[in-house]
Amino acid sequence: MFKKKKDAAAEEGSVEEKKERESAEPETVLGQDQNSEDGKAEADVDESGTAKKSGKSLKKKPKKPKPEKPKKPKKPKTEEYVLKKNTGMKALRIVLWTMLVFVFIKGIVSIFQKEDGIDEVNAIINNFRQEFSSVKDENEELLSFAQNFGREYLTYRVGEKDDYIDRIREYASSTVYNNSSLVDFKASAVCTYINAYRKEEYAAGQYDVYIYAIVEYEKQILNEDGQTYTTEVTQEETTMIVPVYASAGRYIVEDIPLFVEDSVADGSYTAQSGYSGGTAVTDAAKVEAVQTSITNFLAAYYTAEQSVIDYYLASTADRSSFVGLNGRYNFEHIDSIRCYQNADGSILAVACFVIKDTVNEAQLYQEFNVLLKEDQASGRYYILDMNTRTKNLRMEGEANVS
Repeated sequence: MFKKKKDAAAEEGSVEEKKERESAEPETVLGQDQNSEDGKAEADVDESGTAKKSGKSLKKKPKKPKPEKPKKPKKPKTEEYVLKKNTGMKALRIVLWTMLVFVFIKGIVSIFQKEDGIDEVNAIINNFRQEFSSVKDENEELLSFAQNFGREYLTYRVGEKDDYIDRIREYASSTVYNNSSLVDFKASAVCTYINAYRKEEYAAGQYDVYIYAIVEYEKQILNEDGQTYTTEVTQEETTMIVPVYASAGRYIVEDIPLFVEDSVADGSYTAQSGYSGGTAVTDAAKVEAVQTSITNFLAAYYTAEQSVIDYYLASTADRSSFVGLNGRYNFEHIDSIRCYQNADGSILAVACFVIKDTVNEAQLYQEFNVLLKEDQASGRYYILDMNTRTKNLRMEGEANVS
């Protein structure tokens, strides 16, 4: 019993000694190097719990608290403020994106509209070209067809009926080439020139084609001996209407041609001499100077080199309208000349002159009007323009309808 109490007292003493040893152990000071020699010490603890040091005794330095920086108070962000800010940004983004999309779509649409417009114009032009080409081709084919038929129809020889029928069979219907009364084949004729110059629509797909032709006729004339013949050849002009049927690019002469008298000349035309656009020049010296300039120009125009011709032209003249004839004809002389002065000072001269054909030496009569401009320094007249008309002259400044 006493032994147990003694053990318990010893046990309590050991516990107290343990607590004292733990409280006597040095703590490491923050901010100080633990490996430094001054701060390095080893504590020896004896059985009684007393701490011993090999050098200086360690003293525990109190830790200085770091001063805390004052913090700025944060502004409170209310939920209402955040919601308003986010809503405004979202609305701005929506407006910007809407504008961008609108501009983009508008640009695309304008590009396609422009391309569609160009395509539409090109389509119209191409359609017009095709239609014009088709009409032109059809018109030329129809006239050529009637013209070729007319050449065969107007050409025949004595006793060659079968050959004649075979030739016109390629162009005409059976009611035409099977007609036994077309030609009696007792004479001969050859078409030397033919031209289909006009067509008139009779009905849908039916056309009357007008043909002008020159035919060479052979006629047998009995001689005085009553046994032999002499062949007489004459040429005559003739005009006929060929009835042509057209369908899908195919043609046929549907009836016998009819010989007619046709003229396209305007019988109501009246030639008016003179020139109302200027004042007649009565100064003989001025008329002579103009005539000298025209004479020199014509001599160069028919025989001289281009550089010589250009010498007589005004600086504003269109030189492409004055290409020389390189000696094909020779200028002979001027028969007459009339001069008129325009309001701008230019001279319009109407000249009649004679040239010679260098091939057969035949003299040919010519007329033309020529516009001249005076050079004030030299007094010479230079050519501005020329035209073949000497009647119904247009006034200077009017559109040239020649």
